[in-house]
Amino acid sequence: MILSMNTTKNIALFGVIAIAVGIIGVTQVSANTFSVSDSPKTTENGSFLGHVTLIVTDPQGNIKAYRQSDNIVVNQGRNCAPQVLFGVPNTDAACNSAVTGTFDVIAVSSSNTAITNNTITALASELSGSGLTRAAGTASVTTAASGAGGSSSVTTITKTFTYTGGSAQSVGSAGLYDGSGTPKLFAARAFASAVSLNTNDQLTVNWSMTLA
Repeated sequence: MILSMNTTKNIALFGVIAIAVGIIGVTQVSANTFSVSDSPKTTENGSFLGHVTLIVTDPQGNIKAYRQSDNIVVNQGRNCAPQVLFGVPNTDAACNSAVTGTFDVIAVSSSNTAITNNTITALASELSGSGLTRAAGTASVTTAASGAGGSSSVTTITKTFTYTGGSAQSVGSAGLYDGSGTPKLFAARAFASAVSLNTNDQLTVNWSMTLA
């Protein structure tokens, strides 16, 4: 069979493409252009995934209300994290003077206005007094990463508040701070529906952070 010059050129071109596919993988091929990628076959991606749970119980231990939702890690928290993890200041962060404390302090707020701006540095309408003042929770590693390929690790910070006020109090959001002299906000979450506390009710906040 006799092949034309153009046919021969096309066979040669597609032969080169086939070799490229076999060696490093084609990411896009069109009638006129193609590109190849030399990225590694395996990649590692990591991020903090936070989840907040609010549980209200009455003095007898009966559950009155339950809320849960993923949190928002704010810019200040992202910028402070390198200081906590690696002990070096981040000059672009609000906490750039010294290494901060650990992020284990939980605060609650009466506001349940949605938090959509990552630039916030504090909860709006944070509550204090009557047993609801921000305080350090108990942190524990509930799931450790394992396996040759690695898995997620989960750390949970838990704080139970006992409300001592004389009238009903609503709680609509929570924040996770560090324990330094000027606290820095790491993450926050506002719930679409606030919970209500009566005298001697307990509010348990469970904050789970997953390094995925």
